[in-house]
Amino acid sequence: MKEVDIKHLSKLANIQLDKEEEKILQEDLDKIIIHIRKIQEVEVKSTPNTTHLSIEELPLRSDKKEKPLSVKEVLSNTQNHSKNHFTINRMINEDDS
Repeated sequence: MKEVDIKHLSKLANIQLDKEEEKILQEDLDKIIIHIRKIQEVEVKSTPNTTHLSIEELPLRSDKKEKPLSVKEVLSNTQNHSKNHFTINRMINEDDS
C-alpha cells in the first residue's frame, strides 16, 4: 500500500492521523499484507473440505423403545404441579394487554 492509500483509508474511516500515526499504520498494514500473502501461498487444493474439527465420531446410544415414565414419576421432581400438570407462576397481569 502507498501513503496515499493510508490517507484515503483515514478519510473513509473518518479519523484524523498525524504523520507519526500514518507511518505506524502503514507499517502495520504492510505486515498484515505480507502475512496474508504467505497464507495465500499455502496449497489447499488437495485438502478435503472440513465441516468439523474432530474426525472422531461421538458414541451414540442405540435408539430403542422403552417404557414411558408415569405421570407420577414425571411430577415427582417438581414442587409445582396440579393434578396431572406442571404449574408455573403467572407471568402476565390481568391488566396488561
